Amino acid sequence: MGKYNDIWKAELPFIKQAIWQGSGSKKLDEAMFTHAGNRTASGYSFRLDIINANVPTKQGTAVARDLKKELDDDPEFRKLAQGKHLVIRMGKDFQLEIQVE
Repeated sequence: MGKYNDIWKAELPFIKQAIWQGSGSKKLDEAMFTHAGNRTASGYSFRLDIINANVPTKQGTAVARDLKKELDDDPEFRKLAQGKHLVIRMGKDFQLEIQVE
């Protein structure tokens, strides 16, 4: 299991709710990420473009890889994401954004 899986597991209900509503944004706790792993060089930012429940593999970012694993393993997410184009991203400010396009 990756360093960030527990964080993403806890955020899955918010992510699924945001998809259901069409979008959502939430400030995540920076300390949770820095406690789980030190990514000062590459940071914690990422962007995932998810098409038809297919979550891409992002090289070089353990944060996004661990989120991918949690999303891929969640049947409710896969059902919600089917037939949609989703963008899930987090910037340097730890603001998690979910958009249904």
